[in-house]
Amino acid sequence: MHVLRQPSDAVRAALFPLALAALSLTTACPGCNNPVRVDAGPDAGQGGDGDGDVVCTTDNECDDGLLCIVGICQPPDGPDAGGDGDGDGDGDGDGDDAGVLQGVLSVTPSTDLEFGAQLVGVPVTRDVQLTNTGNAPLTIVAIVLDDNSGEFSSQPAGTINEVLDVGDVLPLAISHTPEDGQPDEAEITILHDGAGNLTTLTLFAEFKGAASLSVTDEVAVFDPTLTEYDFGEVATGTPATTTLFVRNTGALDSVLEITDVTLTPATVGFTAVGLDDLEFPIVLSANAHHLCSSGDVADCPAGADACTDMVCTTAGVPTAALPLDIEFVTNGLPAQAVLSVEYLDGGDEYEADITLLGRATEPNLELSPSSVMFGASLVNAASPVQTVTVTNSGLGALLITKVVFPTVAAFGVTPEAPVPTQDGHPPLSIPPAGTFTFDVSFTPVATEAYTDVLTLHTTDPDQSNAPIPLSGTGVECQENAEVNAQGECVCMAGFNTCGDECLPDSPDSCGPSCIDCTGYVDVGTTAACVAGACSYTCQNAWYDLDADLTGDYTDPNWSACEYLCPQNPPLGFELCNTVDDDCDGERDEGLPPDVNDQAGVGGSCATAANLGNVDATTNGATNQFSRTIYPTGDNDWFKLTVREGEGSPDCAIESLPCIDGGFENYETGFAITSPTGANFTLDVFVPSYYDECDSGTTYTGTNILHPWQRSSDLFDCVLCGLIDICYPGGYGCAFTDSQVYYVRVRSADGDPDNFSCEPYTLTVTTTATESF
Repeated sequence: MHVLRQPSDAVRAALFPLALAALSLTTACPGCNNPVRVDAGPDAGQGGDGDGDVVCTTDNECDDGLLCIVGICQPPDGPDAGGDGDGDGDGDGDGDDAGVLQGVLSVTPSTDLEFGAQLVGVPVTRDVQLTNTGNAPLTIVAIVLDDNSGEFSSQPAGTINEVLDVGDVLPLAISHTPEDGQPDEAEITILHDGAGNLTTLTLFAEFKGAASLSVTDEVAVFDPTLTEYDFGEVATGTPATTTLFVRNTGALDSVLEITDVTLTPATVGFTAVGLDDLEFPIVLSANAHHLCSSGDVADCPAGADACTDMVCTTAGVPTAALPLDIEFVTNGLPAQAVLSVEYLDGGDEYEADITLLGRATEPNLELSPSSVMFGASLVNAASPVQTVTVTNSGLGALLITKVVFPTVAAFGVTPEAPVPTQDGHPPLSIPPAGTFTFDVSFTPVATEAYTDVLTLHTTDPDQSNAPIPLSGTGVECQENAEVNAQGECVCMAGFNTCGDECLPDSPDSCGPSCIDCTGYVDVGTTAACVAGACSYTCQNAWYDLDADLTGDYTDPNWSACEYLCPQNPPLGFELCNTVDDDCDGERDEGLPPDVNDQAGVGGSCATAANLGNVDATTNGATNQFSRTIYPTGDNDWFKLTVREGEGSPDCAIESLPCIDGGFENYETGFAITSPTGANFTLDVFVPSYYDECDSGTTYTGTNILHPWQRSSDLFDCVLCGLIDICYPGGYGCAFTDSQVYYVRVRSADGDPDNFSCEPYTLTVTTTATESF
């Protein structure tokens, strides 16, 4: 049973002038203040005797199930309340004791109106009949609606001054158009001049269907509702988005009212796009009214433009849904937030929470090197800096959230850029394929071992805490020494380990083995130590003719600079002087040919130098020629003609030339005088015919004697004239006789280089012997 509301101030203000008007229309208002329950019969006394009906002015004064009709509480079916129909209360129907004359306003079907389940935005109308069931006319002055929701309406309403005669009916249309999911209640107060003057209608709009909140990320999926949405791995710097659909999947006549949507916290990378632009409350009718099982958009409510997977949609969004666009941009750290949807269902407040999760695409930390080992280092000397490279080989950004530096003072760490050193500092971000470096130094101050750790706190799920061990040992070494990678004291560059000392390079202590380079040299060679190795050079006027100066000086046959050149400084050419003028170990080589061998080495008689004529005499004529044989196979070729000279013996038959019986005889001698140290020889070529170089007899030696004669045989003379093979001047008697020679002067066989730049002497002696 509903409790009637007291008239609001607005209604009171509206009723006051109307009430004044009503007072002028009515003369009595029994029961307006303190209604008295009395019998309606003529013998009714104060309090009633029970033999008649109760007098009333409004329905509220009647018992349950009775209405105030014609001023008497009676069933709605008729005034005789189950009697015999005479209306007098005792069943005889005479009505004589009905009471005073006045109008009575009755409401049908009831003064309590329930509008039942409704759809948002769809009006529901209840028709009410206002009937004058009294025994006198009744005037309805005004109909006043008291509605805080603004969802009820009445027609007619306001001041109407409508007169109803007995039995007249005024129809009243009352409508309710729900705009939200809240139960609504209102009152209509009717001011009239009938019994009681005021009649109140109570209006109720209670939604009987139960709503159900559904949150999904797919258009055609309604159940189960999401309690968690995971964006998964998201690439750094690339927004990931999704749309969540909030719908009412409750009863067909249910209404879901969304009162607020919040996202907390708002600092971890999640954003509800356009959330600030939403105006709450947002009312969602049942999703069942927004389905199109036939696949035809014609089955959808007005405004839908498509049927998508049997769901009515507009621009891709279900028509009965609140779309929430959620965006996630990772900052490299795992993120979590809560999307809260607050709503009302049947007047009760509820909240649905959806946990949002997201994380960056996983990075992958690689360290090179994974530990830093300095080994042995000189005390108070800085070791070479080592660089640790941090590489992100994953697909998501790698965050270094904190760096814990070593505390041992011997180690120094210098990052490439500022890094977080405490929790809460802004992280250092290394993008995919990016690198970051730390330079690590080590300066020991004592001869002891040092260890410490450089620690990186990262977002690599497998290496959230990445330690980089650091180690080194302080040592002390002798002068001019340093520590190698194996922690050994070794001599520095340019110094040699000679016993317990590190000595600088020198000829007598060269290289790591401290070799004495001077022990391998001979006179004429200078030793040096160059880049830790023995090196040798020739002293002035000394030469390395066998090219072993840069060879293995430990070889027993090594001779270095073995040749002392007599010519100092050397000339760029050779003179014919038996001296090595160019200091190459050879003397007088490569000289130009002499004037008697212009054809070069190996010339022939065809290129012989013509020495002219030599006369033969009875006593012998001597001619000498002086020339030089140059080295390397030089040859000197000469041509000379021996003639019959003055005073030669005459032929016995002088007056008769070409007559058999006469000869003239000659001898030609050749001798060569060689210079000291030389061994020369002669080749004397005697042609068969005059001036023939290619046919004849050759005589070889150092002293050659060639006899020859000429005859005056008639046959020879004739033959000479016929075939022109005779010698000039004819033969024998009465002619001037002659003989041609080709002479070669050369080195002796088997000794082509046996020469001397001193000239030799070629002596030619010609003698005319007895003629007959």
